[in-house]
Amino acid sequence: MPNEYWSGTREAHLDREHITARWAQGDYSSRRIDFANQIFHFWWLARQGIAACTDLTEREAMTRELEDAGRTGWGVGIDDLEEAFNHLHATGGIWTNETQEGHYAGGTNKFCTVDVRHMPIPFVAFANAVDSKMTIVRNALSHYHNAASLIDTQLHTGHPDWNQIYHALCEIKDFAVGVGPFLWARPRPPGGAYAPPHLASERSATVSFAGALTRIVSGVMSYRTARDSHFPAGQAAAIGFLRTAVAFVPVMGGYYGAMVELIPTLRTAFTNMTDEYIRRIDRAAFGWH
Repeated sequence: MPNEYWSGTREAHLDREHITARWAQGDYSSRRIDFANQIFHFWWLARQGIAACTDLTEREAMTRELEDAGRTGWGVGIDDLEEAFNHLHATGGIWTNETQEGHYAGGTNKFCTVDVRHMPIPFVAFANAVDSKMTIVRNALSHYHNAASLIDTQLHTGHPDWNQIYHALCEIKDFAVGVGPFLWARPRPPGGAYAPPHLASERSATVSFAGALTRIVSGVMSYRTARDSHFPAGQAAAIGFLRTAVAFVPVMGGYYGAMVELIPTLRTAFTNMTDEYIRRIDRAAFGWH
């Protein structure tokens, strides 16, 4: 019978009475139980988000990265999250194993902000693996934040500097390459209420992260070619290419915003990023059409 916890069809959860091992006893045991359930909830949400991805190649890449984190561990006995789920599956949701314990060092840029001591190795190993994999997401998110803010400012000057917008889109593009396999959360809708009919289908919530990135790459490359033609018609076409590319910036923001919600420590730095100026970019972009 397939393991419903590992597959994400059922969310694992442990109450104190469901744990006979010593880690559910003594000082800070409530923190340890909460930490285990936080990881279980994260895993379940990630599985749901990946299942919602309509791009098969992207979905497979995300699955590989998530399952790699779930199979990361060390030592003997139950030492990774997959084995932890197998244990719960075999015992009917009761944790009985006295597995090795470790220490998770929390922090502001980590899966969890607090330290968790005397925690079973599977949970420590998974949280550390997620921290390692989320480095690329934090980096891309930081550059997206800076570039989208610049785009928002330029669009609302009344006389946007399209070269600055071009360079901001290049920054978004360059740091988004390779991040797709780590965006495990179900994306937010990109604000499609502003979409005109000829872009609404392209800009729907089913557009994958890779699809949005492809449209931005196409836009900046077409802009550069048209701009360098030095013909008046080419200059007008160049701006048109960038306008289309800008319309997909909020789509990418929907994916980044979902990861901010999935990993609480990301909220400190990026709480307002996908709510305020991303909506303004969305409105401005569709005001052109």
